Amino acid sequence: MTTNSPSEKRLEELREQAWKEGVVPGRGVDVAGGPIPKKPGYYGQPVVKPPVWTWEIPLYFFFGGIAGMSAVIALGAAIFDHVDLARVAMWIAAIACVVAAGVLILGAAIFGTLLATYTGVLIGATAIPAWFSHRTLLPIHFGTAGLGSAAAVLELLGHRIPALNFIGFYAATIELALLIWLSIDKHGAADRAIHEHGSGWLIRIGEVLNGPVALVLRFFGFVPLAAISFLLGSLVSRIGWLAVGKISGSDPESVFAAERY
Repeated sequence: MTTNSPSEKRLEELREQAWKEGVVPGRGVDVAGGPIPKKPGYYGQPVVKPPVWTWEIPLYFFFGGIAGMSAVIALGAAIFDHVDLARVAMWIAAIACVVAAGVLILGAAIFGTLLATYTGVLIGATAIPAWFSHRTLLPIHFGTAGLGSAAAVLELLGHRIPALNFIGFYAATIELALLIWLSIDKHGAADRAIHEHGSGWLIRIGEVLNGPVALVLRFFGFVPLAAISFLLGSLVSRIGWLAVGKISGSDPESVFAAERY
């Protein structure tokens, strides 16, 4: 190939255009045997490492939320002289804390909200696209689900007081709002593991159970069924967020798209 060949002339034109404008429009070409991979990602591999967590982690999130918010409810019950409720709530907090983390935090009534919500912050502050894209939603969801679950357990144990019923209504309403938010606040390829994959259905099923279903059941006075629905929904949604994280972390295009947010 000589310097007067069409290819060399075209290359020289592209150099001059790049020098003047700083960019050359148009698509490139794949060179056979070249270093640029045809598959998305890093030489066909995921850009980030997907989470390797197994079923224990959603249970940890679930029981951690119950433990933290049970301690908060116990503090409120003690302040308003509901001694029996405070005692049972603290027992639930202690047992759930042991199950979740193996360690009972002294002064859990003070740090209960942190115990219940930090897991949402934890998974949101990562490079996993679907988690990072909803880093604002996750702590709210985890905290609300923990609060509603703690109230649900206490109600199933026979504590039927207006304050717990109010917490149940409040938590179900917030979860309904979060379900709507999740359906509207889409980020394209960054969170398509939620909107275009079966894993996202676990999140939706969980949110439906602890949102509208629990709310309707509680409105018509079916408190035990509402409590069971909320507990089941909270657990299913946590399993769903883990499944979504694994799929999202394995999708290089999602990782690149998440960099815009």
